[in-house]
Amino acid sequence: MVSLPIEIQNTITRFYSLRQNENARILLQRRKEIYEAIPEYEALANQIAQNAIAYAKKSIQQHEALSKEDFAQTQKQLADTCSQLLVSHGYPTDYLEVHYFCPTCQDTGMVLGKRCRCYRQLMVDTLYRASNLPNIEEQNFDTFLEDVYPEHVYDRQGRSAKERMKMIRDYLYKYASHFSLEHADSLLLTGLTGTSKTFLCSCVAKKVIDQGFSVLYLSAYDIYEKLHKCTWSFDSENEAGISINELFDCDLLIIDDLGSEPETAHTASHFFRCINERLIRKKSTIISTNLSLEQLRRIYTQRIVERITTTPYVALSTTDGICFNVRETLRQKS
Repeated sequence: MVSLPIEIQNTITRFYSLRQNENARILLQRRKEIYEAIPEYEALANQIAQNAIAYAKKSIQQHEALSKEDFAQTQKQLADTCSQLLVSHGYPTDYLEVHYFCPTCQDTGMVLGKRCRCYRQLMVDTLYRASNLPNIEEQNFDTFLEDVYPEHVYDRQGRSAKERMKMIRDYLYKYASHFSLEHADSLLLTGLTGTSKTFLCSCVAKKVIDQGFSVLYLSAYDIYEKLHKCTWSFDSENEAGISINELFDCDLLIIDDLGSEPETAHTASHFFRCINERLIRKKSTIISTNLSLEQLRRIYTQRIVERITTTPYVALSTTDGICFNVRETLRQKS
């Protein structure tokens, strides 16, 4: 069972609590309606309740009481009379029963100690909303079309653009399908503008979320802004509008378009803090950028570049084919 961030757990717990409260409200409202419309029904319902209390008391005190069979028969006759009253006044026989949104778990989210199907769906929906991902339903592996890439354009390894993108797509699909907290593999996705880096990040994110992991998707500019505000704000959490712990501790952080943020004296230190903290916590990160390695070194210093081009990072290039240690990684994971 995947462990969810506390924010997600609290959201789901509140959801089921609201459902249960709504069930209770509807039942109370309907009971009041029936008691006003059918006074004799209320008298019968009270008699059923009084019989049950009296039978329980006598059983506990070991006094002579009706046999279990006789008690059940008496209660059934009263219940049948109640049902007949409902039908005669135009109501269904189950009008005063709780109608659960999910009959399987009776709106508790759990069945025999396991998460119900409705819980898993709610979990995924909540993770989608929390991920900050745009167009997640449209940008995923099912909508990836390798035929849009030309077969007559080759990279430096002699692969056509179509072959290269299919290989990268297959690698990323395997990465997302085998995503786990035990092996915090990270990715550096480089390439020219318009070579599907953001689309591929979205594909990975949806696949990972569908397995119940938390994903946070932010542009490099947004991350810079949030970290910068946190650095200089007395009330960093509220001023930045984001939990820094969430930024550092989500299962997968996607930093899109590294290099689009302002190039200031603090740029390198902010991103070093983010990347280094996630490495320490053994959390997976995906970074996409249009920048070359030389440009990355100039902006972010050698110390940061070393962290995002070596283990646990694997580097993929949508422009020049697969690079760094990804070929060896593919052989090991195949």
